Amino acid sequence: MNAALMLLQVALALHTLVGAAWKFSATPAQTMPSLAVIPQPAWLAMSVLEILCGLALLLPVLLKRGAGFVPLAAGV
Repeated sequence: MNAALMLLQVALALHTLVGAAWKFSATPAQTMPSLAVIPQPAWLAMSVLEILCGLALLLPVLLKRGAGFVPLAAGV
């Protein structure tokens, strides 16, 4: 059971990190025309937050500690 949960945790973290990388490579207007109202700095701030959350999800898997970061990262 723990292995399955760890696998899901890693999959969620990778999904979050790929989304953040995609936000760095595209502007809001390129993504979807309705997102053009989002300013570029806010778009980049969201991607930085996604990177931090993805790393917080991977932290317990990589370091075997810091399990308190998982609920915080998953909640954001």
